[in-house]
Amino acid sequence: MKTPTLNPDLIKALKALRLGPIADTLPDRLVLADKQQMSFEDVFLLLLTDEIRRRQGGAAVVPIKQASIPIWCSSDSTRPPKSISTNACFKS
Repeated sequence: MKTPTLNPDLIKALKALRLGPIADTLPDRLVLADKQQMSFEDVFLLLLTDEIRRRQGGAAVVPIKQASIPIWCSSDSTRPPKSISTNACFKS
């Protein structure tokens, strides 16, 4: 089986469900499923497992970027400028 082209409506649906990155690996996964004669349930589980791993791998990156934590808040950096309140750094 050659690598299939995804239907644009499928890509839109995946993006609407915030599953857009699945579209990147889906063609290869479909070829694998065809070669291994996998059931629909097994293919679906494979796709979901891929997405779970992708999300867990980037889980720490997104909150750090969204938090906009100043560099000087890290324990190994110098103190913040006097014009900036140190209350901006929260310690756990």
